[in-house]
Amino acid sequence: MKKGGIAIVVIIGVVLLALLGCGIGGYFVYNRFVKKEVTENLAEKIVEEAIENETGDDVNVNIEGTNGEESVHISDGDNSVDVSSGEDWPDDMPSYVPEFKYGTLTVKTKISGDTSGEYGWSMVYESVDSDALEKYKNDLEKSGWSIETTIDTGEGKVVGASKGEDIMTLSINSTTKIASISVSLKK
Repeated sequence: MKKGGIAIVVIIGVVLLALLGCGIGGYFVYNRFVKKEVTENLAEKIVEEAIENETGDDVNVNIEGTNGEESVHISDGDNSVDVSSGEDWPDDMPSYVPEFKYGTLTVKTKISGDTSGEYGWSMVYESVDSDALEKYKNDLEKSGWSIETTIDTGEGKVVGASKGEDIMTLSINSTTKIASISVSLKK
C-alpha cells in the first residue's frame, strides 16, 4: 500500500475511534450498526440451537432486514425455508402462476426441498377486495389452471386449482379481509 493509502486508513481509523469514544457518535454507531448485528446474531444462534435440538439436524439461520423488509432463511443443506415481509410478489414465482393483485401482501414463505423435488409458497394478504375470489379465479382460468373446488360459507371463501401436478389454494376471510394463498409446485 502506498504512503498516501496508509495515511487515509490511519485517519479513518482515528475518526472512527473518536466517534466511538464520544457520546453522540458512539451512540449512533452502536445503535445503527453494532446493536442490530449483535441482536440478529443472537437471534440466529437461539433459533439454530432450538431447531437442531428438536430435529438433530445441523441448520443455518440467517436473519436480515433492509428497506423495511425483514427476512429469515433457514437451511439444512437439502431443504430451506425463507420467510419475509414486504409487498412484492415473489421474483422466482413461475410466470404461469398469476399474481394476486387484490390486497396487500404482508408475509411470504418459500419452502424448497432439494430431495423431494417440490417447492412452494404461502402468502398472507390484508385489505383484500370483496370480489377478490372471483377475480383471481378468472385469472387462474386465463392462465390455464383448472378450478377443482370453490367453497363459499359467507364468512369464508376458498378456491382450489390445479395445473398438471401443481396445486394452489386461495382462502379469504370476508370479515377480516385477510387472504392466504398456498402454491405447491413440482420441479
